[in-house]
Amino acid sequence: MKSSEKISISLKNLSEACYDWYSGGNVQPVHGDQYHHVLRHRHFRSAGFSTNSAIGQTVIIGLTNLLFTLIAMSIIDKVGRKTLLLVGSIGMTIFLGLFAFLFKSGNTGGFWILGLLIGFIAFFAASQGAVIWVLLSEMFPNNIRARGSSIGSFSHWFFNALLSFLFPVMTGAFGVGNAFVFYALATFVSFFFFLFFLRETKGRSLEELEKHMLGN
Repeated sequence: MKSSEKISISLKNLSEACYDWYSGGNVQPVHGDQYHHVLRHRHFRSAGFSTNSAIGQTVIIGLTNLLFTLIAMSIIDKVGRKTLLLVGSIGMTIFLGLFAFLFKSGNTGGFWILGLLIGFIAFFAASQGAVIWVLLSEMFPNNIRARGSSIGSFSHWFFNALLSFLFPVMTGAFGVGNAFVFYALATFVSFFFFLFFLRETKGRSLEELEKHMLGN
């Protein structure tokens, strides 16, 4: 294969991988990190919990995140990256839809919020919260892996920060319930992206993945 052809294929693969990351990976901050890391304490207090109680709920959420991240690490090579993402997307969509329903109906008292948030974080940590970083290290050919991973990581945290900033603006303008309707829809769309466009990387070495992707 000529050098120019190799460069052309590598650039094509980089563009596909970047599309994978922007379309799939950056769906993650749309419905994941910025809510449960930045605003959970505020919503626990607004739901009627005292400051000390709200801090306790935050600890529970953190432990849930840790536990299901460890579970994802233990099963990711058995069930596959794509399966985890598909199951996680469905679970997160359901819980985000329930969030939207509760906030739009005004029924945010008691432990409903805590229960739903634990469920959401469980699905998030066991799927996109862990899998995206594995895919980021596998989807690029060896000769551009460092550059591609850097671009993907930067884009993820850039959009994470942007959405963290915009979340209060969205809730102030459209209401918390409508914000979660948007998050639920974004997560639902990600399911079909993972289903039709994501390539399974389970059980393959980096060299095998590169040959597979360049061959296509």
